[in-house]
Amino acid sequence: MTPSDNPKKSTAGRIRTWLGGLLALLLFLALAAWVVNTAVVEPMLRERLADELDALLGEGTTVDREALRVEVDLAGGAVEIRNLSLRPDTAAAPSTSDAEDSARMLPDFSAFTDDPLRQLWLHCGRIRLAGIGPADLAGAASASPADLLKGRTLTLSCTSLRWEPPGQPYRLAAASLRYATSEGVFRADSLRLVPRFDEGEFARRVGVETDRIDLLLPRLELQEVDQPALVSGEGLRARILRIDGMRLEVLRDKRLPGGQPRVKPLPATRLRHLGIPLEVDSLYVSAEEISYAEHRNLVDVPGRIRFTQVEARGGALSTLSPADLVLDLSARFMGVAPVEASAHFPVDSEQASHRLHGSVGALAMEAFNPQMQRLAFVRVHSGTLHRLDFNMTLDRQRSSGEVVMDYEGLSVEVMDRAHPDAAEGRALKSLLVNTLLVRANNHEAPLRRGEVNFERLEEKSVFNYWWKSLLSGILDSIGL
Repeated sequence: MTPSDNPKKSTAGRIRTWLGGLLALLLFLALAAWVVNTAVVEPMLRERLADELDALLGEGTTVDREALRVEVDLAGGAVEIRNLSLRPDTAAAPSTSDAEDSARMLPDFSAFTDDPLRQLWLHCGRIRLAGIGPADLAGAASASPADLLKGRTLTLSCTSLRWEPPGQPYRLAAASLRYATSEGVFRADSLRLVPRFDEGEFARRVGVETDRIDLLLPRLELQEVDQPALVSGEGLRARILRIDGMRLEVLRDKRLPGGQPRVKPLPATRLRHLGIPLEVDSLYVSAEEISYAEHRNLVDVPGRIRFTQVEARGGALSTLSPADLVLDLSARFMGVAPVEASAHFPVDSEQASHRLHGSVGALAMEAFNPQMQRLAFVRVHSGTLHRLDFNMTLDRQRSSGEVVMDYEGLSVEVMDRAHPDAAEGRALKSLLVNTLLVRANNHEAPLRRGEVNFERLEEKSVFNYWWKSLLSGILDSIGL
């Protein structure tokens, strides 16, 4: 059946059908090799494999037959596919050069999820199905995926994956994927969503203000996978989802025109509409660095905030039940100040409302300058933050809450918006602001409270929303 025969079938259902068909085909190939001399049958198997894959993929995607190789290891009980490359049909999609030469390449991540088996660029260097014995092959051609795996020990490994939807400025890649039924573990190494162009070329090709995302997951593991639920189509269930060493960079180039507004869903909405039946009992994430930056006119270097040594632990993560997602986080703000925070995402909230609360430890307030001087055109000259506590509620429209800052010795410099580096008049403006507006100290009880009040910009990322909300409370707390 091609995707067009059942357009309402879910993404997970299409992928499960494809993988089930591929699994049955691999076992069939092993059976054929067992019966016939391997050297004779392997070229025939390659053509049969290509034919079956074309049928499984349906319209829009084809197999590179010239590069494809099939090897059968009878002694080791394994079937191996090498150099499996899929690409869009020439007649069904624009060529790579046509897509890359187009004036606009607007990021659209639905290209990775809406119909992942159509218009697909994918290269898989190695797929290995191991642990096969003669008894496993009986009835392989007609058995269901659940029957094929029941009570058997099989290992599926794939290396060098690359996924490039045409007309998109991103590629998705992985060094390897591995699933072993004996271990119940799915593992992905060096999984990466990466822009295809550097910052300048990305801006030129996209042509409008948008987020440029660079995400690396050195290791992702699903542990204690529920195999019967997986192969029967009930969903992807596992006890633990673990991500180690993540690096995430988000850059928004505000020097570009705004373009057509496109609403970016908040985390709860994204999870609710993920399209994949998923249920994980517990979640652990460590990140080396997470950063968000904005590049504005008249400023050479983007204003950047960053968090290092990030650790997050959470309970149930599910698209199958209305269980809320609760995360406890720790990190270092700007690589210096300790951060402790909790995040609560009610999955069934129609307003996608969520709550963030926590604290930031001691640091020199000049650490805020990379963002303050580029967003508020104010540079901190001196000041010591002893502690910052925040409590925010954020929904689709706006954020509310409070920030309490314990600080002293604050002094700022005012920058000219049109000429940020101009010195003329800066001293007088700074004197007036420090004298009339800025609260130099907030160290004696009771501490003043700053109001969090920020109207969400729906076309911008959740990182923008979180930071601008917190910044609104910081500025109100110090009197700006």
